Amino acid sequence: MHNKHPRILIVNVNWLGDVLFSTALIREVRNNYPGSFLACMVPKRCQGILEGNPYLDEIIIFDEKDTHKSLKQKIKFIQDLKAKHFDIAILLHRSFTRTLISWMSGIRQRIGYHTKKRAFLLTKNIIAPKDLLHRRDYYLKIIESMGLKVNDRRLDFFVSKQDEEYINEFLKKNNVYRNDFLVVINPGGNWHPKRWPKENFAFLADRLNKEF
Repeated sequence: MHNKHPRILIVNVNWLGDVLFSTALIREVRNNYPGSFLACMVPKRCQGILEGNPYLDEIIIFDEKDTHKSLKQKIKFIQDLKAKHFDIAILLHRSFTRTLISWMSGIRQRIGYHTKKRAFLLTKNIIAPKDLLHRRDYYLKIIESMGLKVNDRRLDFFVSKQDEEYINEFLKKNNVYRNDFLVVINPGGNWHPKRWPKENFAFLADRLNKEF
């Protein structure tokens, strides 16, 4: 990596929680390349996790189930990406399509975990760790394999002033004040195996109500 200030694209994953786990990597890439242009490619539904992230110069939306479904839309996306002249793509997503897009966009260095299908499209194939790692560390391993330093593993989530004001106003309207003890329950999940049974939520609410 001879270029001191390469233009870097982080090709992110499709799931809210995992995009949140990638924020440590985003910050550490920025710390290793303070003067570089750093962008992140992510589906629209995960955009909110990265909005306001001060380590990113740009969020690029790629939605293959919606905006970029057709071949024509994908080709247009590749042309737009090519015009941005990225030097390095760090692929957190193991998808063949995203790796192919990175290659077709003329990104010279393409770094990610080895899979049989896309190995020939990567310039640096990293063998996935055999140990069961936390998702955050699984992503950080990619940049450690590039020789980059990781000094901090915490995750980042940035809230805008506007959002803070909205929440404060909402709580005030509902007679909840700054020093009140507040518990927020968010029942649900993306798909069935991730959903905690509703009876458990009810039990938890009763227990909290009783003990606090």
